[in-house]
Amino acid sequence: IDGAREAIAKLASQDMNFAIQAKTRVNAMLEKLTELNKSVEGTLDQVSGISGEVNTLVGDAVRSLQFEDIVRQLATYAERHLDRVHGLINRIHGGLTELRRSETRAPRDFVLALQHMQVELDEYIATELNSDSKPVAQASMGEGDVELF
Repeated sequence: IDGAREAIAKLASQDMNFAIQAKTRVNAMLEKLTELNKSVEGTLDQVSGISGEVNTLVGDAVRSLQFEDIVRQLATYAERHLDRVHGLINRIHGGLTELRRSETRAPRDFVLALQHMQVELDEYIATELNSDSKPVAQASMGEGDVELF
């Protein structure tokens, strides 16, 4: 019986040592998992921060593109309007040149020529200078929706 007790005690001791070693390994693995979890959490925080920065930068880029489009439209509008004003100036110059040539006319003919010139200029202004509506209307440079066209 003593031999059996010794064998059982030895076997129980080996089982206890195995259980302690297994517990130690499990604790070590849990510590490594905790460290890995902290590392992943830190990386996710960094990714979240970077995502916010990317979102801000994309918004800035979109606003820059929208501003460039507004400026381009305004420049094109101004160029067309200046061309029309130049046409008006040419008509005025042509009319004045014609009046200068006819200085020897009677005052009544001179007045009629001026009135005719006034009618032509009014028509030109009505059709040419006021033909375009404003190309853009922007109230602010804040965030808004992107319109694709």
